[in-house]
Amino acid sequence: MQLPIEIDELKEAFANCCQNSECIYYLDTTTGKIIIDNGSGDPMNIDGDFLYLDGYSIEEFPDKRRFIRLPSNEYCYDYYDMQAFIITIKSRWLRNKLENIIDSYQAFQRFQNILEREAQKYQSLNFGSKQLEKRVLQWLESQEMEMER
Repeated sequence: MQLPIEIDELKEAFANCCQNSECIYYLDTTTGKIIIDNGSGDPMNIDGDFLYLDGYSIEEFPDKRRFIRLPSNEYCYDYYDMQAFIITIKSRWLRNKLENIIDSYQAFQRFQNILEREAQKYQSLNFGSKQLEKRVLQWLESQEMEMER
């Protein structure tokens, strides 16, 4: 099934599934929009427009195929993204330094600080975004969906 999905919206929802446990994110298979349900009223799309479902909650909605719940992660992929990024670094010194800190206290913050000092922040953010996009596209494929081109 092809949907007019905005990849950036889907990536944002995937990232927030990890960061915000109070909200549940869904993909509306009729519109391709991301729906947010925070449990305190009518759900809304990612643009902030309310979605009225005639008194039904998303989970109770009669058409069970309309809303597909995005996977909520028990953990973030930051650690795995950091590992994957480290492999791409050519400098053995920097690679070793980063490998040593990712298992330490406040690893993500320390990782970012080192990269900022080493002027690699842009590459790291770009790499993380590509990793997230890859996960999003794999999830869409597992749901037998694809974005309209």
